[in-house]
Amino acid sequence: MVNNKIKLLILIKNLDGGTGTFIVNFLKIEKIFNGKLITKTITLEKPKFRKINKTLLIHKKDFYPHYYSFINSLKYLFSDILLIRNIVNQEKPNIILSVNNHANFIVSLSKLLFRFKTKIILTHHNNLTQIINSKCSTIIRLFIKTLLPFLYKVGDTQIAVSNGVANDIKNLSKQKNIKVIYNGIKLNHFTKIKSLKLKKNIISAGRFDSQKDFFNLLKAFNILKDRLDNINLILVGDGSENKKIKKYINQKKLNNLVKIKKWQNNISKYFENSNLFVLSSLYEGFPYVILEAMSFSLPIISTDTPFGPREILDNGKYGILVPMKDPKAMADAMYELLTNKIKYQYYSKKSLERVKYFSLDKMLRNYKKLILDLLKE
Repeated sequence: MVNNKIKLLILIKNLDGGTGTFIVNFLKIEKIFNGKLITKTITLEKPKFRKINKTLLIHKKDFYPHYYSFINSLKYLFSDILLIRNIVNQEKPNIILSVNNHANFIVSLSKLLFRFKTKIILTHHNNLTQIINSKCSTIIRLFIKTLLPFLYKVGDTQIAVSNGVANDIKNLSKQKNIKVIYNGIKLNHFTKIKSLKLKKNIISAGRFDSQKDFFNLLKAFNILKDRLDNINLILVGDGSENKKIKKYINQKKLNNLVKIKKWQNNISKYFENSNLFVLSSLYEGFPYVILEAMSFSLPIISTDTPFGPREILDNGKYGILVPMKDPKAMADAMYELLTNKIKYQYYSKKSLERVKYFSLDKMLRNYKKLILDLLKE
């Protein structure tokens, strides 16, 4: 440490999505260190939608492949390992906070190969097993699963955003010392329970890709529209399945009922003007967007996907869990909430109650303690 100040380097592959939301919130940690912490964020791939000040961007948009084969993986892996070595030599941070899978791999490999003394915190934000199975070739899957038990040993501390993610990482890496720090959110001014109005807006937000399974939600909405009048669906986001989603909307003649809004840094206005939030994912780590929706007192319906929603909703106590890939069950849950005023207001109240448990202050103080304990070691 120089002049009693801690230099923290944050490394992330991309700022779009939930990990980007984590960074936006995490950067507020400087305030609770009272000027004794200096952070610098390095983003490996230029984001499409989100901008954060004082962020060093390395590669262009869509630099990394959506599917990792043996050849392209080696190319990106070795170039990024050398990049990390050069950054550490230049910046000389006390600690590196590595955010999610790609960053974790290259930081761990770089420390293993070049033996630098910087402490590293590996943070896990998604379902790694599902990502390996869906986005990697057979050879790369075998390579990662073989390497992980040795690779993650070099992490001085490992943090998972949910118990489900922690257990997944433990199974893959054979490491036991994985702590859980839930993501936190700054609570807004919404303290009133929502009321049902004649016109009802259902909202969902996220990347338009296979993980989020927006087609399940669209199928559910297509069922619901035949049972309930005065409803709209708002989808906020963008991604690889954008054209397919628009094509489905056209085919089912839902253009007047389904509106697509491009992702923005702040989507509060869409939450404010909605009545219900629905998540339709096939897998998650800890979906930040549920917390955002809860903070606007929106009742929550979510697929019971690994991992995150069940923990956030406390096994269904604070929202409704439905099976994955079951549009009828999702449509039934939406119909029940939008036609039952008492049940609707009950879950609106439950959202406001539950979101207080995931406060930003609690998250930041947990990370502050972690950082100080790590430096004492």
